[in-house]
Amino acid sequence: MDSLINLVKKGWWLQVQPLSSKRKWICGIYKEGKSYWVTESIKSDFPSPVEAYEWGFKEINRLDKKLDHQKYIL
Repeated sequence: MDSLINLVKKGWWLQVQPLSSKRKWICGIYKEGKSYWVTESIKSDFPSPVEAYEWGFKEINRLDKKLDHQKYIL
C-alpha cells in the first residue's frame, strides 16, 4: 500500500481492474497533469491482479526514466 501512496505523491496513478468477460485483468497507468490525469499506458489480459500490478510498477519506472531523460533534451 505504501508503494501506491508514493506513486500518487510522485504524480502517478496505477489502476488494476477485472475484465468481466474473460476472467483476466487490465492495468492502466496515468500521469497527473495540470488539471486532469493523462493516460500513459494500458495493458490487458493479465491472468491475475498481482501480475498486473507487477507490470504496472515496472512500466511506471520505465516511463519515469523516459520523462526524466526528455527533460534534459528539451
